[in-house]
Amino acid sequence: MIDPSGVAVTEGSSSHDEVASRIRGAARAYLDHGYAVVPVKYRAKRAFLRDWTSLRISHKDIDMCFAKRTNIGIILGEASGGLIDIDLDCDEAIELAPLFLTSTSATTGRASKPRSHWWYRSKGAPSAQFKDPLSGRMIAELRSDGHQTVVGPSVHESGEDIDVLCGEPTSVSAADLRFMLEALGCAVLIRRYPAGLPAQTTRRPATKSLDNRSATPGIPTCEPSVVARASAYISRMPPAISGQGGHNATYAVATTLVHGFGLELSIALQLMRDEYNPRCEPPWGEHELIHKVKDAATKPHQRPFGWLRDQTFERAKSQSSFSTATEAASNTLSDSRLPGLRPDEFPADLLEVPGLVGEFVKYDIATSFREQPVLALAGGISLQATLAGRKIRDEFGNRTNLYIVSVAGTGAGKDHARQVLKSILHGSGLNNLLGNEDIASDAGLIAAVKESPSAVFLLDEFGKFLATVGNPQKSPHLYGVVTTMLRLFSCAGTVFRGKAYADTSKTPVIVQPCMNLLATSVPESLFASLTHESISDGFLARQLMFEGKEDPLRKSCKSQDIPKSILETAGYWGALRPGSGFDLDAPEQLVIVRDRDAEDVFSDFGRVCELRERARDFGFQLWSRAEEKACRLALVYACSANPHNPKIDAAAATWAVRLVTHLTERLIHLASRWVSHGYFDAQQNRVYRVIEDAGGTVSRSELSRRTQWLKGKERNEIIDNLIETGRITSKEIPTDTKPITVLCISAGSGKFNSSEGARERG
Repeated sequence: MIDPSGVAVTEGSSSHDEVASRIRGAARAYLDHGYAVVPVKYRAKRAFLRDWTSLRISHKDIDMCFAKRTNIGIILGEASGGLIDIDLDCDEAIELAPLFLTSTSATTGRASKPRSHWWYRSKGAPSAQFKDPLSGRMIAELRSDGHQTVVGPSVHESGEDIDVLCGEPTSVSAADLRFMLEALGCAVLIRRYPAGLPAQTTRRPATKSLDNRSATPGIPTCEPSVVARASAYISRMPPAISGQGGHNATYAVATTLVHGFGLELSIALQLMRDEYNPRCEPPWGEHELIHKVKDAATKPHQRPFGWLRDQTFERAKSQSSFSTATEAASNTLSDSRLPGLRPDEFPADLLEVPGLVGEFVKYDIATSFREQPVLALAGGISLQATLAGRKIRDEFGNRTNLYIVSVAGTGAGKDHARQVLKSILHGSGLNNLLGNEDIASDAGLIAAVKESPSAVFLLDEFGKFLATVGNPQKSPHLYGVVTTMLRLFSCAGTVFRGKAYADTSKTPVIVQPCMNLLATSVPESLFASLTHESISDGFLARQLMFEGKEDPLRKSCKSQDIPKSILETAGYWGALRPGSGFDLDAPEQLVIVRDRDAEDVFSDFGRVCELRERARDFGFQLWSRAEEKACRLALVYACSANPHNPKIDAAAATWAVRLVTHLTERLIHLASRWVSHGYFDAQQNRVYRVIEDAGGTVSRSELSRRTQWLKGKERNEIIDNLIETGRITSKEIPTDTKPITVLCISAGSGKFNSSEGARERG
């Protein structure tokens, strides 16, 4: 083990007095850091002094209290300045913790349970536990006042060394701590019971807390975690638009809050006033919101009170259709990879979409000199989304406008799907659905969408385009393009109003714009254009990025006519006129409904997205639009599978959820490799990618050869910083001549050497 002075201590290698001396040194170091310490029985975790919870040992008491060889504990809560320990008691909690717990530089554990304690600071946070309702065993525990946790250089009862607590715990609010604990506990239960808990178990695995605020079925709640979930849920519900069923939309939100989540009326009203009403056009008056909340509380409902709050834990295994429908959605969490790990290759079965999309993929592959099945899928999705634009929607107001980016190297065949899509629309007489292949300004983009409200824009060299529009000095006329694209994406179900002019007749107004984008780019150009702003401003979150093969083999193929079935289907969609008439200025849509199984799939996925977003890890913003994109993709699948009577069933929902999950995880992984805060950070990421591309391990001399663009001093500074921040580790391998220094990508866990002030992972 490592004591605060950095001196290695191995049990049995030193006398008991020497070990006790090191324990006393550690105790003094903890006191200096503001932590209250207490002696604990050696190779145990029980404090043996009477009334230890009120004990406050000072420096002068150290020699007396730690005279013999003991373990050392830190008293939690107020005694140590609001120090909190989240204790992970099972392997699933340890594995899933990086997804749901706010990152902190202070974690401890031991060899067999690394990073099993996550440390935070929070004033007034009560202790809480989350147990498995079936076995009764602890999953995770929030430890605060009245608790102490054993820290290094102590020895666990198994004989393993316990990590020294170093690093600064992250400050987190009490409400967020409670939500993190509950989110992690729910994630573990989803993994253990993918079909839901058996019906005879508790409706909701209560989180035992000192303040006893757990929600109970039938009783309104104001519990912070439930309020947070409700807030995230209604953020995805469509706003009320005058003349478009606004009363029903608002009542649906009120019902969701009051009855679905079982919130107290005052809390529900506050959420509607502060979070929902600003999105409505025009906003409701206070008395109208109160009326909606009262109606939701007094009128009868088909589903039980609190069904959204409790839904994850109410399901019975006897409901076989439900179990089948939700198994894949539950597995989006249970099969998820931890952040920083490369996601698997594109799942081959996702290429198999019935109907038009699947036919597009087959035709694309058959006519391509370099097969790119994933990019063919992107083209097929874009074609179907464009054909159905402004003609269909789901019950929640989702449309089929999608921003798709296809990525592959130069000469790898990334443009073929675009050419096939153009040929199909031209051959079907639907040239009006073809948007421009270049954008000169934001005003030009608005004019093009106004002329063709449902169209697909086919942009090449998209990475260079993003780099250009992101620089207002170089291209001020292009700087507003991304903002305009963001607004067009969100206004598909409402009205887009352009810039205001003195002559109001010149202000562009577009009703329900359905702009689709199918762009292509080489990887380096696209990823180099990514910035932290592109992640946080929502533009990247709205994209679906499909990656092609790096170097597909060239094959010979003859020109083929477009299959008649494809042209007939495209012609059907082109001629479709929903409603009594099809007015370009006020189009009616066919409403595609979900069946119960599909609702369950999306309900599970919405919970997963919420938990991923609340985890606040790198790229968490990309989960904010994941459910919305899945809803749109499910519409595409339904229209492709059955254009004459589309329905969103479990197959459509599961395909959409799995596709979005894979693309989002992959995009987060790539962004973590490329997004930087400046020149040094960019060079550091570039060196890290070199090590990663070398298999995760490379000798220092080989790294120098592969990074010849760097000067020696700069390279050394980058390597030192990568080691210090824990992204890589360095070790020496002895040889017959001189040792070889090897650099390795960190495995994400390890001990902290306080003498160096850096965490060594691996």
